[in-house]
Amino acid sequence: MMTASTTSADTTMMGLLLVLMINGFLPPASGSKQWVAPPLHPCPDFPLIPCNCTAGTDEGIAVLCENTNLASMAVGLRRAGGKIKNLTIVNCNVEKLYGDIFRTNKITKLVIKDTPIREIRNDTFIGLEESLEELIVENSQLEQLPVGALSQMANLKRVIIDKSDLQEIPPNSFLGLSNLKEIQVSNSRVGTLHKDAFKGQRRLKMLRLHHNNITDVLPKTYEFGRGLELLDLSYNQIKKIKGSFFNNLVEAEQAEHDLQRYHQVSG
Repeated sequence: MMTASTTSADTTMMGLLLVLMINGFLPPASGSKQWVAPPLHPCPDFPLIPCNCTAGTDEGIAVLCENTNLASMAVGLRRAGGKIKNLTIVNCNVEKLYGDIFRTNKITKLVIKDTPIREIRNDTFIGLEESLEELIVENSQLEQLPVGALSQMANLKRVIIDKSDLQEIPPNSFLGLSNLKEIQVSNSRVGTLHKDAFKGQRRLKMLRLHHNNITDVLPKTYEFGRGLELLDLSYNQIKKIKGSFFNNLVEAEQAEHDLQRYHQVSG
């Protein structure tokens, strides 16, 4: 016979069980898999042709666009909409990035690889001012640093351009990008390095300029904040550098090692 106290206890237990199940804390039964909450941004149920959603995360979906062109890619990205944590563009038939291709998305990390891009126009990243944190361009035909396109990317923390046709880093290339922590322009043709190329980069932690054609280092070129940890000028054409040019780089111990290894450093 069920008493009132028994009924009350059973009701309490059922309520506790329901709370545990809702919050995902119910211990798994022997031999069963533990329940895992789905990501806040799962892959959509519909295709993003010609792109693909490769993963869902709490910060946004991951999208891969491969072997396609700019117009077709724009269609797929419009279907994706919303937050994209990682957008990777690989081996695409694209020479110029421009227009509203990213206008319907909030992209955190943009990677462009093995794509013959020559130009990134000033309007390319409109709409990504608050979201874009990383830009990586690898194995491109980029001829000019996209200064205008990057100028409003206030939250950008990392810029990597590797294997390109860049020949110079002009004055004020990163001016206004006060949150940058890492800049890399490597395996390119950079020979001209203006003394104001990195003006305003007081929070920079890493600067990699290895494998270029840099022949000279001008005074005040590397006057960053005192927090720079890595300066890599290895595998350039520099014959001699005055060590006094780097006196304010207190934290950049690796810079000294690289300079002494590859170049003649005078006082």
